[in-house]
Amino acid sequence: MSTLASSVDSVDGLRDSLAGLSLLFRSEADESDRIHRPTPLVQQALRRSGVLRLLLPKEFGGLEASPPVIVEVIETIAHADASVAWLVRALISETAVAASRLTFSTAADLFSTPGSAVIAGVSRGESGVGALLDDGSVRISGRWRYVPGISMASHVNLPVRVPGVPTLVCVVARSEVTVNDNWEMLGLSASGAFDVEARDVVVPGHLTFPRDGSFVSRGNHVDRLGAPILASINQAAWAQGIARRLLDELASYVEHRPQGRSGVLPEEFFVDFARHHAQVRSNRILLEDSLRSAQDALETGKKLPDEVETIIRLAGGLSTQSAVDISQFAHRFAGVHIVRNGPLQRIFRDAHTGAQHRGSSTAVARHAGMLLSGSLASGSGWSRFDAVHTSGPDADEVGE
Repeated sequence: MSTLASSVDSVDGLRDSLAGLSLLFRSEADESDRIHRPTPLVQQALRRSGVLRLLLPKEFGGLEASPPVIVEVIETIAHADASVAWLVRALISETAVAASRLTFSTAADLFSTPGSAVIAGVSRGESGVGALLDDGSVRISGRWRYVPGISMASHVNLPVRVPGVPTLVCVVARSEVTVNDNWEMLGLSASGAFDVEARDVVVPGHLTFPRDGSFVSRGNHVDRLGAPILASINQAAWAQGIARRLLDELASYVEHRPQGRSGVLPEEFFVDFARHHAQVRSNRILLEDSLRSAQDALETGKKLPDEVETIIRLAGGLSTQSAVDISQFAHRFAGVHIVRNGPLQRIFRDAHTGAQHRGSSTAVARHAGMLLSGSLASGSGWSRFDAVHTSGPDADEVGE
């Protein structure tokens, strides 16, 4: 069982901890990919670093990090190993969801003691089925696909449909479910997003909570922004880390390329390198500007302005597209260097795999453009990753 044992108690301490781990993540990346999960050394380092407490409320000894810190941390890890960053972003998000939605006493039991819980899950994903029992517990069954980080988790958040009540999320011990070792993707291999199955598992009522994102019980917490916004922040940070790593690898390739005619790069390479470099920095500035507004909303308790919400979502998509574009750029000019096993080939696959995330799809960019241009009716906004014409439970999604 993986737990949160760590002596790190501040953001500065976390920064110091991560600064020394990049070389470890890089050196273990090939083996982590091979076994479809972080190696034991990487898992141990993550637990000791304090990063898995990044979004925990302070009441439980967490760091309750601000949006800018989240970006800094996920980007730093992604620069070293995109798969590990993908796993971390999933674990910290799902752990925080449970910590902020369960009753205080239940959350305290899970998270306040040394060696506390690490939670994977798909709390906003597809649902299994459940039946409410007389004692308030829930019997659940189902199969949940693509659960990143389950290889490091002690528990898993599983949404279920229960007749007569809103969708519930059940916090289930990993020992109570079956984990199918079926993550065979060519990219993000070490994130280990395995399928999870449960058959007639009984979950105590105190380990369940409504999936409705409007209920947050404690903490000046980033979860108040909503799951889609947190996903967009994570996606942007992850993509920024990959994009910077690709540019760094290409710069190293240029420095060490063969002498003579075979090592001569065309003028086009340097023009495009400059363009991509500028785009990555522009994306970062766009993200930082929107996150300042997000942090103001968290600190004042106000609703996030619609335009800021749109820009955060857009930043996730733009950063991801830049990472993909740079990977294609690398494929054009790095020759056999990128088709051999190595960092460039791995990052190329990771970039394209991570780009499949719904939050970075072209539909999100299209909906953002419709909202920013005023093409939708007054009062339109976001519902998960889609623009809607009206607010409320009966809102009509635009597009898919």
